[in-house]
Amino acid sequence: MTVFASRTTMLVLHWRTRLRVRHVRVRTVARCPRVELAGKGLRVVDNKREISLAEEHLERVVSLSTDVLERLRHGARVSEVLSDISLIAAMQGDQWVEELVSLLAYGYERHTAMQAKGVVRRASRKAMETWLSLVAVADVRRVDLEKTAEEGLQVEDIKRTQVLTESVSISEQCELEDAGSPPHQADNHEPSNWAHYNALFRSERQGVLYRVRSYLSNYVQQVWQESTREQQRIRLLGIDYRVAITNLDSLPGELGAQLLAAGDNLRSSNPHSWQLCLLGCRNVVLALGRELGPSDPGQYTLLCGRSIEVGPTHEKNGLRAYLDKKARETASMKSIARMATEADKLTTRVYDGGSAGKSGAGEYDKAKKVLLETYALVRILRSLGAFPGTSP
Repeated sequence: MTVFASRTTMLVLHWRTRLRVRHVRVRTVARCPRVELAGKGLRVVDNKREISLAEEHLERVVSLSTDVLERLRHGARVSEVLSDISLIAAMQGDQWVEELVSLLAYGYERHTAMQAKGVVRRASRKAMETWLSLVAVADVRRVDLEKTAEEGLQVEDIKRTQVLTESVSISEQCELEDAGSPPHQADNHEPSNWAHYNALFRSERQGVLYRVRSYLSNYVQQVWQESTREQQRIRLLGIDYRVAITNLDSLPGELGAQLLAAGDNLRSSNPHSWQLCLLGCRNVVLALGRELGPSDPGQYTLLCGRSIEVGPTHEKNGLRAYLDKKARETASMKSIARMATEADKLTTRVYDGGSAGKSGAGEYDKAKKVLLETYALVRILRSLGAFPGTSP
């Protein structure tokens, strides 16, 4: 999706202690700067300063998530990194994760009290459901100790029907002090059995801490992977590559996902992945030909006088015919006509280069060249108005 900024005001990513979207004044330019909806924030793609801000955003996310993961690997307590995880979630626009971290950091009672005062947001359903799944514990008072001693603890004996409402820091402190105890000691249990129930409850608390640690570690790891991949894509393809993907996705066949996959194959060190990159680019050209070219079989005469076959089984020629028509229609607009001619050359180069992947493992440099030319082709097609919502 592509939107355009107003005359003097646009949304950019602003950094202070936390990432927030703010209105800022920008210098009026001859034309409105193009803004794309990439990932979870607006990015200006025509202004070098805003491009550097987008890259700075990714660098901050990668750096902070790397630090959190390293601290967790070296034994840091979860409560020590919760504030950083909340900041990562804010930078990513994952509000429900911020709410989940708030529940874990403050505990249910304190979070509810702070919510009533308007200090924290009300937890969304997704945040609450995730929190409940992480802090669920069994009612250990219902466990039959004599039966457990004889038969072992059965799965049905540990149905988790309660929740541990205390904060993560309190749970961790209790574990350090070895002072965990069931929230209520029922009168119908012998005092001599309290130690056994306490051991079961402590085991449940340890399970909560393990689930919370694993869940948050996986979340941060996923953010790190996505942000690192986005960094690599921007460095290779340019800050506006998402515009090309969005344009392709406006056509049937999930072409944007196909081109993204082709680029991701290039990141591998396996030559067979580079082969898949070549074939993926070729498939994009074929799909564009099917969507934009003539649907009826027949002959088409290009401006140069050469005749080519078009139709459902001649996808590349179909795309060339589409571009040739654009060149004819815009003959009076020399810049547009030149773009159509250049796109015709790119079509042939991408198709021929991609077809080389059919003969075996590819070469990295060739695969990279074909990928970049595919993106260049899509950008020109967008300028020619080939996609819904675009015009020359």
